[in-house]
Amino acid sequence: MRRSLVVVALSLVLPAAALAQSNAVPKRPRLDPDIGADTNDARLYHLHGLAKLSKFPQEAADAFYWASRLDPAWADPLYARRVAVLVHNRWLRSGYLNDEARVLESAEMKQLDSLQLQAISLNPFLAPKLDIELFRASVAGDWTGAERLQIESALDDWLRQAGPFTRAWAYFSQGNYPEAIKSYRTALGSAKNPARVRASLARAYFLSGDRTRALEEMRLAVRELRDDDKDRLVRVYESKAIYEHAIGLVHEVSGAIDSARAAYGRALQEDLAYWPAHRQLGMLLLSAGDTAGAVAELGQAVQLKGDDAGLRYAYGYVLTAANKLDEAVAEFKKAIELAPDYAAPYAFVGRIYDAAGFAPQAMDYYEAFVVRAPKRDPQLARTMHRLTVLASQPDSAKATKTP
Repeated sequence: MRRSLVVVALSLVLPAAALAQSNAVPKRPRLDPDIGADTNDARLYHLHGLAKLSKFPQEAADAFYWASRLDPAWADPLYARRVAVLVHNRWLRSGYLNDEARVLESAEMKQLDSLQLQAISLNPFLAPKLDIELFRASVAGDWTGAERLQIESALDDWLRQAGPFTRAWAYFSQGNYPEAIKSYRTALGSAKNPARVRASLARAYFLSGDRTRALEEMRLAVRELRDDDKDRLVRVYESKAIYEHAIGLVHEVSGAIDSARAAYGRALQEDLAYWPAHRQLGMLLLSAGDTAGAVAELGQAVQLKGDDAGLRYAYGYVLTAANKLDEAVAEFKKAIELAPDYAAPYAFVGRIYDAAGFAPQAMDYYEAFVVRAPKRDPQLARTMHRLTVLASQPDSAKATKTP
């Protein structure tokens, strides 16, 4: 008989190789010609990873790694890399799907959870559109050599017998929000973790366009989490701070800025170390013309999460708006140090040096940007034109000032 989808023999040996070299830089996968050949384009690596995920999950994980390295401010590749490793690693995948404490508390799973936490910190309404691949991988493990149609048929059969939360998760992953919402509501009746169900329901409502219901459910998720058993195992990306962040984002996209600021403030009350709330508050203050307040909030975020290149870049942007150019250059250079392949900071440093009259230094950074920028970057043509202008100036080859 075929084993159930998520029950795997406990005698399996932990295949930790997928994570053993997690600190090593994987080789860049070769992009498929039909996807595109611009090796500076994070989007193309992400598409390559999606194309390889089901049959070559390790290559997919490497592609997602490079997508996030090229654009560290993008949430999707972080989430996708986590899924790819779970697809590749059967022990982790089965333990994750079964909520096995020994797997959820393992060092390998914590590394993957850190990717999920980073992704949700960037986008608390990130759609779990690849989670269905975890189910497909489990079915394929039982149906070795099966064709795609057989796997899909087996998956459909299993889902018809699955519980409402699992069905909701599958529907959500497939983008079928009406059925996901219906199943999540059914799951609430017997949920051991109602906060998690409420939060998932809120995300389904938000992605379907119903912001009012999304707010209602996320508020209830906060209440449920506050009342929940403190001793129960909770995943690192399930917290009141994250849920308040989501509430703030709904208000923000709805134009209710005061309510958004209040929600981000509550997120910090729940967790003073929750840096995304400082980032969001800072950008709201910048939009309102309060550059001093924006600098203060982003500065606090960087103190809490100084190893994030995207955050360093955002701080540099805010400092530039506040005309604190020396500090801005320092932040952009820190972003470059953390993510050398991230093109955007090079362009900003080049512009600051250019405006200050440091032509040779500006050219160096402009050239570095051009080497790293994807062809579709709207700043590329402008930067190349400016390089041509600077190169034609007689004093461009020698510095007349010291930055």
